[in-house]
Amino acid sequence: MREAFRFLARGAAEGAILEVDGACHVATGVPNAFFNPVFLYRSPDDVEGFQRRARAFYEARGGLPWSLIVIREQDNPPHVTEERLRDAGMVPAGIVPLLIRPTPRDADWPRFHPDITIERVEDRDSLSDHREALAESFGIPGYVTDLLIPEMPPPPLRLYVAYIAGDPVATAAIFEGAGIAGLYNLGVHPTYRRRGIGSALIRHALDEACWECGLSECATQAPRLALPLFRRLGFRPLALCARYVEPQHLPLGESKKRG
Repeated sequence: MREAFRFLARGAAEGAILEVDGACHVATGVPNAFFNPVFLYRSPDDVEGFQRRARAFYEARGGLPWSLIVIREQDNPPHVTEERLRDAGMVPAGIVPLLIRPTPRDADWPRFHPDITIERVEDRDSLSDHREALAESFGIPGYVTDLLIPEMPPPPLRLYVAYIAGDPVATAAIFEGAGIAGLYNLGVHPTYRRRGIGSALIRHALDEACWECGLSECATQAPRLALPLFRRLGFRPLALCARYVEPQHLPLGESKKRG
C-alpha cells in the first residue's frame, strides 16, 4: 500500500515524498486527505512533534489535507494507539479491512463475462476511458483522475477498463510491489452494478497480472459492502487499515455523523 502511494506521488506533477523519523509522508497534489497519507514505521515518541512536522510538509505544498495510516495487524499491536492520537487531537476517519489471496494457476473459476470486454490500458484513448470510468465509479471529479494518472503508467502499474457495448463502465488496477500484487481502484459505474462485472475484473486482473508476472499473492483494501464479493473469490482477512485526520480534514459527512 505504501509503495503504491509512493508510485503515484513520483508520477504526479505536484507529488512529493519525505521519509523522516520513522514516517513516510506522501503528497500526490490532490486536495483530499485520502490521497496524502503518512505511514508510520514505528510509534513516534512525541505525537505532537510528529504532527507539526507533517503539517509543515503539507502546508509547504499548498496546505494539502493529510491523513495518518495505522495498520492494525492481527497478531501485532499498532505502531501508535488511538488513545495517543485522540489526546493529540486526531480523530478516526474510517477503517478498511485489508485482504490477501494466493494466486495459484489451477484456480477453478470462469474468467469470462458474456456482456463485457476487458482491456488493459495501452494507449491514450484507453487511458482516457479508464479515467472516465474511474471518476464515474467513485463519484470523484475528473481532474482528480488526471492528477493521479497524468501519463501512461510504467509496468509496475497495470490499468484495466471494462466495456459494455463500447462504453467504459468499470476499472481495476494492479500494482506490483514488494513481490506481491496490490489490487486497487476496483469500481463499477452505478448503472452497471450487481451484474458480475467486478468479479470478472478481479479474475481478469489476477489471471493476467499475477499469473503472468509470477506473483504468488494479491492484497487489496475492501470496503465492507464489497467483503462478500472478495470472500467468494478466496480473499481472507490480513489486517485493518485505520485512517486518522485532524478534525478540519474529516471527509464530507463524517462531522455530521459524529455530531
